[in-house]
Amino acid sequence: MRHPKLLKKVLLATVLAAALSGCAGEEERQQEYYQRALAFYEEGNIEKASVEIRNALQINGDFPDGRYLHALIYEKDQNWQQVYANLNLVVELDPKHIKGLIKLSQIQFINGMYEEVMKNAGTVLELEPENPDALTLLASVHFRQGENDKAIKLANQALASTPGHVGAISVLSEIYKKEDPDFALTVIGDGMKNAPEEAMLRLMEIDVLLSNQRLDDALSAYQGLVRAYPDNLLFHYRYIRLLQDQGRLDQAEQELRDLVASNPDNQDLKLWLADFFMSQNDYDEAEKTLTGFIRQESEDTGLRKALAKVHVAKREYD
Repeated sequence: MRHPKLLKKVLLATVLAAALSGCAGEEERQQEYYQRALAFYEEGNIEKASVEIRNALQINGDFPDGRYLHALIYEKDQNWQQVYANLNLVVELDPKHIKGLIKLSQIQFINGMYEEVMKNAGTVLELEPENPDALTLLASVHFRQGENDKAIKLANQALASTPGHVGAISVLSEIYKKEDPDFALTVIGDGMKNAPEEAMLRLMEIDVLLSNQRLDDALSAYQGLVRAYPDNLLFHYRYIRLLQDQGRLDQAEQELRDLVASNPDNQDLKLWLADFFMSQNDYDEAEKTLTGFIRQESEDTGLRKALAKVHVAKREYD
């Protein structure tokens, strides 16, 4: 017969082993949910990513990496309240979570919370002294506070760490674009060599050119941008609007017609082309354009409504 104390120890050990096994199983399931959520997020499937990360956080809400991914998912929906809440929880759970500290600081910077930015960026630099994102955040704060020398030093330090860093180049571009635009363009050009895939650098170049009334160069840079990113309709929109604003209507019309031709299923672009003619008081061309589209898509009520507006503008009420 077993001794009662020995039996008690055996039972306790069994219970502990079962509990530990259960915890290990939950951690494993949580990681599986998290990895699936991360994969969906990287694919751009935000809806499925949201479901998987919620499953992970139901197992244990005190999961820093899970909370960070949840913040990124909320960011896609522009739910800034939840983004901020989750990021705060990330750094509360793990004060050394570098990605969480950087992301939180970026939001704080946008909202003018400069003291918090300095504190969080400082924490990152204690962990990673050459972290380019933290250096850029500090440079941005100094720039906003009018301390350009400090901003320049930190931005250059970030670029020494990571050539082509967009944030650091942005700080230098803003500082130099008025007082020394050629140097600003040189900095941006160097960035393009190191990070040719970064469209933001092309936009910075255009901004500097426009700020210094170099219109032809800006239009040429825009043309290069839309050719490099033919599927980005926002870039096309900004380019065509600039052509319109500068009175280059024939060129704007041709760009818009080419855009419609390359996106035949996009109704918004067809309506934009009609609106372009309406804005020039060329109602006949607007009517002709819409009528042609309607022949191709007879059931499209949006195009018919636009055509009705053209007839109203021409006082053809019947």
